[in-house]
Formats: sequence, C-alpha cells, structure tokens
Amino acid sequence: MKNKKIKILFLYTELAQYFLSCVNHLTNEHKNIEVHIIRWKINSEAPFNLKTGKNIFLHKRENFDEKKMLAFSKNLGISILICSGWIDKTYLKIAKYFFKKIPTVLMFDNKWKGNLKQYLASFLSRFFLLKRFSNVWVVGESQKIYAKKLGFSDENIGIGFYSADVDFFYKMFKKNELSKKKKFPKRFIFVGRYIENKGIFDLWKAFIELQKEYPNDWELWCLGEGEFFDKKIENKKIKHFGFVQKKDIHKFIEKTGVFILPSHFEPWGVVVHEFVSAGFPLL
Repeated sequence: MKNKKIKILFLYTELAQYFLSCVNHLTNEHKNIEVHIIRWKINSEAPFNLKTGKNIFLHKRENFDEKKMLAFSKNLGISILICSGWIDKTYLKIAKYFFKKIPTVLMFDNKWKGNLKQYLASFLSRFFLLKRFSNVWVVGESQKIYAKKLGFSDENIGIGFYSADVDFFYKMFKKNELSKKKKFPKRFIFVGRYIENKGIFDLWKAFIELQKEYPNDWELWCLGEGEFFDKKIENKKIKHFGFVQKKDIHKFIEKTGVFILPSHFEPWGVVVHEFVSAGFPLL
C-alpha cells in the first residue's frame, strides 16, 4: 500500500508559482504521488513562468470541455480531486461525478464577512456544495469560519493551502544577513498587483508627503503589474520594475530593507509570509 501510486487532480483557476512550489515539495517528499493540474490561462497581471518538478503535469483548461475533462479524469484513475473555488461550472460537474467515489476537496480563500451574499450561500450550500465536496481546504481561521457556515464539519476542514516557499526565501535571508547588518539598505519594497485594493496610490502619496515633510535618503521600490500600472506616480525616489519572476526576486531582496504592504484587503497575503521568511521587517 505504501508504494501504491496516488494520483491527485487539481482543478485550478489562476495558478501561481508559490502554490506550485508547495506541490513540488509534496511530490519530492512522497515519491508515490503524481499530480495533474488543469488550470486557467496565465493572468497577464501576474505572468508567472511556471516551473514544475517530477511527477507534476500541467494541462490547459481551454483544451477541455465537460465531456473531455470527465473522460480525462476517469482515465487517470485519480485518488483525490481538489477544486479551486466554485466559479468554474465544469469543475463543479466533475466534482459531482466523483462525489462519494473518492475524496472531493473544495479550496477557497474567501473570508467570512457575514454579509447577505454569504448568508445566502450558507443556506444554499446544503443543496449545492455539500452534494459535490466531502472536504474543504482553506487558508486560515477566518476562512474556516466560512467553511463551517457552509455546513462542513471540523473533521472535514483542513487549513493551510497557501504557503510561501519558505526554504527559497530563508536561503536569501541567510545569504544577505551579514551584509545588511553592516549596511542596512534604505529602500522600502512593495510587491503586488497595481490594483486599487492594494492601496498603491495611498502608498505613493504617503511616501512623497513624508519625503517633503522629513527629507531623507530612503527610496521606494515597487514590483508588479496591473490595471493601474500606466497611471503610476512618477517620482525620482519611487522606482517601478514591473512584474518580476521568482528566479529574479533575489536581486531586489539583496538591495531593499523593509517590506511594505498597504492593502485595503487581503484574503491571505502570501507575499507577507515570503518576506518574513526572507527576514524583512514589515509595514
């Protein structure tokens, strides 16, 4: 039984490299696990170059209609089905087919807010989600509250499906630890999408006002893309670098000192976990 091949199928929406790093870790630790991921097209605001390890296979969502996806899933002989959210109707139909045949797991990062929409979802879940999913996998305690409201019991709720690649970022902390003690880099770093709820305009405005009120030699480095990238504030002490791939992030971690995230709202914020692992003070 120990050496039996376990095949896991993820039905995913927008796949990020940090999640794929977790899957890489899973297959490295457990050689008998094979992972297949059907995923949506890469988001242009976060164009990750996705890197997979052995026993991980990526499949494009646009290559499957419902019939092809079901046939593919059945032919794989999957042991576990894990579905990202409830927005893709075909994914939900596949989950319904496998429900009670194998574990079917729903993943989401929605926090419980107690609004009317969520109360309605909680009522309808018994006729919908609970007839498709045996388990739920969420990112934290706030999401667990929502999962319980949806009708899932404690023993069927798992926590922690988002995580930073801790080993990767901790290595950078150790590499830069001594040099930063000798000369701490006076640069803030922001990493995230250029969208309104990230608070980027608040950040730029506050930084410029601080420079005027208390002149200093600090800079603000911003990494990311998004709908407001073309509306970014230009300032000689604010530098915009666009989207940066994981393999290149070390160049910026070496030269910056304080991580800053002014978001109005974050479902989880994996980037905070990443920069904690890299030894950064946080704002």
